[in-house]
Amino acid sequence: MSRRFDLHLHTTASDGRLTPEEVLSAAAAVGLQCLAITDHDTTDAVDRAVAAGKPLGLPVIPGAEFSAEFEGELHILGYGIDIHSAGYGAFIARQQRRREERNAMMLARLGELGITLPQEFLPQSAPGTYGRMHMARGMVAAGVVETTQQAFERYLGHGAPAYVYRRKFSAQELIGAIRACGGQAVLAHPGRMELGQHALRALVKELTTLGLAGLEVFYPTHSGEEITFYTALAAEHRLVCTYGSDWHGGDSRIAARFEDFSIPEQTYQWIEELQNLRVEVKR
Repeated sequence: MSRRFDLHLHTTASDGRLTPEEVLSAAAAVGLQCLAITDHDTTDAVDRAVAAGKPLGLPVIPGAEFSAEFEGELHILGYGIDIHSAGYGAFIARQQRRREERNAMMLARLGELGITLPQEFLPQSAPGTYGRMHMARGMVAAGVVETTQQAFERYLGHGAPAYVYRRKFSAQELIGAIRACGGQAVLAHPGRMELGQHALRALVKELTTLGLAGLEVFYPTHSGEEITFYTALAAEHRLVCTYGSDWHGGDSRIAARFEDFSIPEQTYQWIEELQNLRVEVKR
């Protein structure tokens, strides 16, 4: 029997607009029966989400979204991670230091361009793991640009004046760290990578040899043709097909387009296995 779920959600712990409790409330309101919190480079929202989900009868799978070294954007989702293990703590601390280094350099470049962000949009004041989206929202608030999209196009995106490359772990290091912490790695939104089928097939083959467990086949912006290709690619490498809306609490809705997709039974079985992992709320 099909169950509604969403395995790619962001909160104020990174660049989402809603708190973990608000995300859980939204999930319950649309009838989700399972979800995963996957903030960027942090699992700080997971304990709060698990606690908020208990009275709602809504299980939460611990997760995070990481960026890997790549000529372009390569995002790896980690699910079922033991977020309280010493190994995970050491790994995430290294990841956070790299983000902080880059943030400092980008803010300095904005300053050189004569752009000062409001106090509430600076690292010491903004909630969650700080990143470019916080800067973009600060630029909107300061009247520098009209939209966050403009902020990325004019200042913060690749090749823009304030852009600084962030040192990242290799895909091998990320997948290894996720697996070492008891988790499973999934390649996020392949349709956004802008790779041809041949290049994506080669990448997925390589990642599978490193321990990749799944492919985010079902995603709001994936076309029917893309989904058909990704489904066949996942079957070729015995990967689970996952679904995620990548919801940040904006104008779209949680679990967007879920009803448009025919989710395989294998996916539901995989989710059940993840739910059976013990997730204790840290007190």
